[in-house]
Amino acid sequence: MAIAASMRRFDPNLSDTDLDTIAHGIDDNRRAVVRLNARKATALKNADEPVTRFAAPRPR
Repeated sequence: MAIAASMRRFDPNLSDTDLDTIAHGIDDNRRAVVRLNARKATALKNADEPVTRFAAPRPR
């Protein structure tokens, strides 16, 4: 909830309902991480990057 409350710095017009929705979304994402990576429930490090996939179409 503290992370969601900090969003008021960016938009002071957020209602309590908006903050509750944001907080639930953050909690849902954290639970999903544990389900996806149950054996290794660790946070990402600064050096971790997404996989960059490159594909070039073949000329016709």
